[in-house]
Amino acid sequence: MQGCAFISASTDAGRILNLTLANGGGTFSGSRTFDPGFGYIVAFPVNGRRDGARIPLRTSADVPDAISHIETMLELAGEDGLMLGTWMDDNGDLVIDYVEHVGDRGLAMLKGSLREQVAIWDCAKKESIYL
Repeated sequence: MQGCAFISASTDAGRILNLTLANGGGTFSGSRTFDPGFGYIVAFPVNGRRDGARIPLRTSADVPDAISHIETMLELAGEDGLMLGTWMDDNGDLVIDYVEHVGDRGLAMLKGSLREQVAIWDCAKKESIYL
């Protein structure tokens, strides 16, 4: 399904899923795409732990579960003033994390390492920085 954007985008969650499938991932503040063009996106632990989701997304039958997860996480992110980061991994899983924008590369890498992330996202270069 990666690269295919065919979900009815009648909801914010549907729009986010469409954009994630079309682009391989994204960062969202509410239902809006967040792209400052500078800084780094780093996963943000909620309640002291990583509260992301990994949803298999191999067929259209998996779409309702993905939309449900996005809706739930979008609601919680809005309550806490956080953003959502999404991407499709190599196995076809949709990965969703709460994320924050960090302006300084060193601080972003430190936070990513402390949070046991595999990578952070470079907003200017549009690429992952593996830790």
